[in-house]
Amino acid sequence: MEPRIELSRIKLVVSRDRDAEILQTLHKIGVVQAVVETGRSLQLYRPRGPWAREEGLEEDPVHTFRFFVESALARSVLESLAEALDLDLPGAGSAWASSVTLAARGPGLRPNALNLPAVGSRFLANDLECITCITQKGEGNPVARVALTTGTGVPTLGLGTGTGLRNRLGVWRILVPAEKDVACVVVDRRESAHVFDLMVHAGQLDRPGKGYIYRTPVDFGHLNTQYRVGSQGMAASIEQIVGALDELKGSTEWRRKDLGSGAARKQLPVLNDLVEMDVSCAEGWAEPLTEAALAAGAPGATLRRERRLDLDRTDGKVAREGVVMNLSPAKVDAMIEVLVGVGLLGPEADGDIQLTSVPQACTFLG
Repeated sequence: MEPRIELSRIKLVVSRDRDAEILQTLHKIGVVQAVVETGRSLQLYRPRGPWAREEGLEEDPVHTFRFFVESALARSVLESLAEALDLDLPGAGSAWASSVTLAARGPGLRPNALNLPAVGSRFLANDLECITCITQKGEGNPVARVALTTGTGVPTLGLGTGTGLRNRLGVWRILVPAEKDVACVVVDRRESAHVFDLMVHAGQLDRPGKGYIYRTPVDFGHLNTQYRVGSQGMAASIEQIVGALDELKGSTEWRRKDLGSGAARKQLPVLNDLVEMDVSCAEGWAEPLTEAALAAGAPGATLRRERRLDLDRTDGKVAREGVVMNLSPAKVDAMIEVLVGVGLLGPEADGDIQLTSVPQACTFLG
């Protein structure tokens, strides 16, 4: 097995109707390989009519593109994406960079030989965190709404398949659906703990069978600020004003809000200092890899579907699967050995393993 590599993982979330533009932009800056997942982005909208009180949710189909770059180039990559894709415009999308350790890689993973154009410096928010929440299918919207109503982030929801508790229930597993909503939102690190608490309570995630939520660090990003959709009668929208102030002040510190005293978070059953293990593999391999991981002591895992894109090849679309699990640091090396032993790095599975720190997580702990 080759030595581990420290990289930046870029994630780009954009409306699906911009796919052709995205692929052209990525190819232009030298990205030869990326992975794409399907999901939906949420925004608030106010229904019309004298009896409409609560704001509804508007859904926009999105794709999340993911690829690796050298850490020293991550900021330039995000600036190039912001320039080419007009990410300054509210609703245009989000892009962010996270530090990851590439712990293992199969023969199909290709390095990106970047060719970045000269662009002007762009404002990027620093000190961010990504909150990922896994709930029963259909229950993700109330949890994701928290980020919108607090004005802290625009959430993205995808679909996954859960394992863990369900696998240990035997015949009673029919009571716990396998299909999951996987919500993801990037927020300011200074507000992350409070948003985390509010999401736990909104989804009752500290109760049996309700779900799992955790936080991972994000280095910097250019984030969508369009929390609400609908017509407006002013020369500039509030989102445009916020973006202009971010540029003038050079940070998002001025946006900080009082989201609560944090008293409730002392009562939450939290887990600290874990590691997110994100495994990507060929189609059909996620289930045997997950079974091996559970047998080796993994507390649970979430499976997803994705596609690998080789942008310099005409037939470069390959169906893939992913497995995400949280582990204690002491179990990581042994788990990697188990997955490699099952065939993760062989030409058929053609897998890779990405590791990211998890400062905190919450679920029902019995």
